Amino acid sequence: MRTQSSFRVESFVSLGLAAVATFLVGCSSSSSTGAADAGTACSGVTCGGNGQCVLESDGTPACLCNSGFAASGLACVAAVTGSGGTSVGQGGQTGSQGGQSGSPGGVTGLGGNTGGNISGELSGLGGDGTRYNATWEGGNRLLSPVPYYIGGIPYFHFTLDSQPWPSADWGIRWDSWSATCTNGGQLVGIGGDGNSYSAQWNTAGQILQPSPYYLELGGTPYFHFTLDSQPWPSADWGVLWDSWTVTCN
Repeated sequence: MRTQSSFRVESFVSLGLAAVATFLVGCSSSSSTGAADAGTACSGVTCGGNGQCVLESDGTPACLCNSGFAASGLACVAAVTGSGGTSVGQGGQTGSQGGQSGSPGGVTGLGGNTGGNISGELSGLGGDGTRYNATWEGGNRLLSPVPYYIGGIPYFHFTLDSQPWPSADWGIRWDSWSATCTNGGQLVGIGGDGNSYSAQWNTAGQILQPSPYYLELGGTPYFHFTLDSQPWPSADWGVLWDSWTVTCN
């Protein structure tokens, strides 16, 4: 025979179990929904194979990169810092942020230098958004980029005949550079098949500029090129973004 006291105890136990069951069901449902949302938002985001896609607090996808890599958009790129950095095999999305500003170093453009025999000019945007120029003298000197990163955004230092130029801390955004040769020049770089390719131009004063593209979404960037705003040497000619060199005649 149940007493009134035992009935109350059993009722409270039943209510407690029901509340726990409801809580667990709610948590399970919420967890499943979050996983589904993450799976949808991160669909196709590989982070370049060097990290994992996660969701920001506002639900947008982002890359959590492995050690030695930094996020650049939805890709993880090798973290290279300082003027002594070496070329890397993977790049990032086109950067719009700033970083270390370039220093003009006391040099002027092709039309403003009154001394010496100028054979080439390099121009690009520093981290402060200002366009800087540097010129060099003497033909057949090899201009090469040296990638580094600030905040995950690629920048280029440069060497001229393997020496830091125009100074060790002079740098511009990776996709903003242009080069002009007084008497034409040669462009060399590594294509998508790993082979080296070269192209020459002979008209004085033409402006060579890069146009970034990607072989696959989130993959390594390459450069097409224009000469005086026209595709050059052809619309489908391209080289790895950090493999190019320029030599002015």
